[in-house]
Amino acid sequence: MIDGFMRDLLGVSDDDYERSLSTRTQLPMAMFNSLLALIDRSGVVEQIASWENDTRKSAAGRKPLIPARAVLMLDLLSWLWGHGAHFEELARTLAYRLSPEQFVALGIRRDNAAPGVWYDRAWRAKHRLTRLLDPYHATQKRKRLSSDEFAEAQAAYDKERDTRLYTIAQALVRASVGMMPARYHERYRHDVALDSTLVEILGRAETNPRSGARRNVDFTAGTYNHAHRDDTSSERPKPGFELDTVTMVDAKRQIDLDAGRKPAFFPQLITGIAFHRPGMITRGPLKAMQQHSRTFRKAGVCIADRAFNNLQPDSFQLPIRRLGWETVFDYRKNQVGHQASVEGKPIIMVDGQLYVHYMPERLRHITRWHANDEKDPSTGRVPTSEERAAAITAREPYRLKPHGRGADKDGYQRFTYPDPHSYMAFDPATGKHVRRPSLTGSVTIPPQADIVKHLQRHPWGSEAWVKTYGQRNHVESSNKHLKDGRFTDLGDPKKRAGRGYAFQFLASSMAVVASNIRRIVTALRREAREATTPKTRKPRRQLAPVRTAVVDPIDAVGTRGAPPG
Repeated sequence: MIDGFMRDLLGVSDDDYERSLSTRTQLPMAMFNSLLALIDRSGVVEQIASWENDTRKSAAGRKPLIPARAVLMLDLLSWLWGHGAHFEELARTLAYRLSPEQFVALGIRRDNAAPGVWYDRAWRAKHRLTRLLDPYHATQKRKRLSSDEFAEAQAAYDKERDTRLYTIAQALVRASVGMMPARYHERYRHDVALDSTLVEILGRAETNPRSGARRNVDFTAGTYNHAHRDDTSSERPKPGFELDTVTMVDAKRQIDLDAGRKPAFFPQLITGIAFHRPGMITRGPLKAMQQHSRTFRKAGVCIADRAFNNLQPDSFQLPIRRLGWETVFDYRKNQVGHQASVEGKPIIMVDGQLYVHYMPERLRHITRWHANDEKDPSTGRVPTSEERAAAITAREPYRLKPHGRGADKDGYQRFTYPDPHSYMAFDPATGKHVRRPSLTGSVTIPPQADIVKHLQRHPWGSEAWVKTYGQRNHVESSNKHLKDGRFTDLGDPKKRAGRGYAFQFLASSMAVVASNIRRIVTALRREAREATTPKTRKPRRQLAPVRTAVVDPIDAVGTRGAPPG
């Protein structure tokens, strides 16, 4: 069965695939053609050719020995083999690992040149491609820049080439997602998790960026200093970039498991990417989410940590709501509890949910008191976890229910008021009990910034929120897999010795493509294994459980009554 799955995907048996990746030698021609078809299907070859024609001053001169299509294919093979974007490995591939037929397929004239000659040829071909895509193409990357030189480099930033780079990188990733069999598309429930991961580079970190002078030759990079993480703040700063990844997850997986249902199975592919300096995540997450939405028309839940919740609403939360997404966020300690009020309406936001403002003060603020070790005025002590959980449940009668399919294209969303007979109303100013309010029917909530910033599907800290937010672990596992030395090994900066934002972004994109292919293969293997594993029959007779005496742990060690012996 697995051989049939593999031939549909890559044209080879599972053994041939494993042998090709393990020996890191010539690929079977069928597998080679399948991977080359991925490059062609992405549409990037035609895009690059168009940009080359626009850049070329005349039609004179000879054609390049290694065309851009071949450069991308060689990069993909190198990442599949775990070599990374290493020029020496590209040279060895050209010298030893390709068959004459594969040279013809790539459009490269084959000769008996030594690896050193192929090294120079591969470097020139890669440089020619990245220069077309590099926003910093006007500045050389051969020395450390002074403050004035760095300012000039920033002023010369080419936005058009940045758009080109994103077009190529995202198109390649989208083509890899397109390799996923249709049955996995049908099982996928359109939830994602979003996270950023460090792509470290060689050299020194910019420990004093205020001076303006750069300590690293690659001035396009930044410094990852772990300032946003309490558990790793003692680690040394590292130079590099951050890669934003959108990963397929199932937000209802834990709910299905708890209910005894088998969750839907599909490979957790990376479907959207963005690239930027560490900490500068202003527009990158939105670009990654937009890429996913271009591939999958339906939108579910986007699970992300508090770093993304703290973005400007106009840069992230509001645009993805217009695409149909709901969010599941974490908050900082000073953000929990009462977060905002809807202008002109008797509605407040508490822990990401909308409630009528007749909710008692204790229910509004108990999560903040608990998170910040503040005393509850009614008890004179810090609320316990059990009291906080009980208060979150007690808020339910006051909560507005979403009405319809979510936000419209302008960010407005309809909600239904709770039944006024289901809750006890308190005056928000005095805290005294008041007569039953007459709030009924539906209400439209505008895209108010402080509301959109925190609004999410489940009340923060509730049981449903914990189960859903727990699926964010899958995107962290995905990023670890992407950087694992046993697989694509994006985490090793020595395998990405080239300089510049364009080189590193393109290398990271190819690593994501290779990783997605590996994940699809892993999913196919698991499916075939489960289909061939014999299922054990449930016994007809149900045996009564064995009852054992309950022994107090203190009695068990002999500390009650007379001393032992």
